[in-house]
Amino acid sequence: MEDSSCETCLAIHLGTYGSGRFCSSKCARGFSTKAKRKEINKTVSEKLRGTKQPPGKERSKLQQEVTRVLTSDIRQKALEYRKQCREIGASRVSNFDLFVVGCMLYWGEGTKNRSEFIFSNSDPQMISLYLRFLRESMKIQDSEIELEVRGYLNCSKSPQEVEEFWSSLSGISVVGTYELGTERKRDKLLYGTAHVFVKRGQKYVQQVYGAIEKIAGIKDSRKWT
Repeated sequence: MEDSSCETCLAIHLGTYGSGRFCSSKCARGFSTKAKRKEINKTVSEKLRGTKQPPGKERSKLQQEVTRVLTSDIRQKALEYRKQCREIGASRVSNFDLFVVGCMLYWGEGTKNRSEFIFSNSDPQMISLYLRFLRESMKIQDSEIELEVRGYLNCSKSPQEVEEFWSSLSGISVVGTYELGTERKRDKLLYGTAHVFVKRGQKYVQQVYGAIEKIAGIKDSRKWT
């Protein structure tokens, strides 16, 4: 592995940390404020100038204020950086193929069964996209789709609220099943997990498997046949 130069402290390192741009987590965190370090120091200095060194609790409050100023700037820089990354990703989407997207979703979250066509997830936006795939790409009617929700009785949302949420999202009547979850799972999945079933799904699921085989270059597909 070639030696790299840290973008923050310029030290030579092996490039084993993260993406290789920095030598440590400290330098990675400090990079976002590097360009405005003088401005930050000036702001902090102006707040401290002419102020006697405060004792006890007052000193603690001042330290908290300095930390807040620095943290706020770092957070804003991080938000701007992530937004730029998302914009780059969005710009790379040219020919959006809903069929391919739906097949990849099923490969990741669908039941790998020879004849059953079942998709499960707790993310409402993913369920919405998957239903769009069924309706628009697979030409499956709502009368052929069943939606079941599995949730916990100790959740702050009632079974009725959960079922109404998924029914409103999908436009499909929902059947709910619930169990008493552990305290650790309380409110972790407010609306439970949605399971999308397609009646007589063998012909559809085999079409999806065929697409996955072609896209991924899979030669041995005995588990699906």
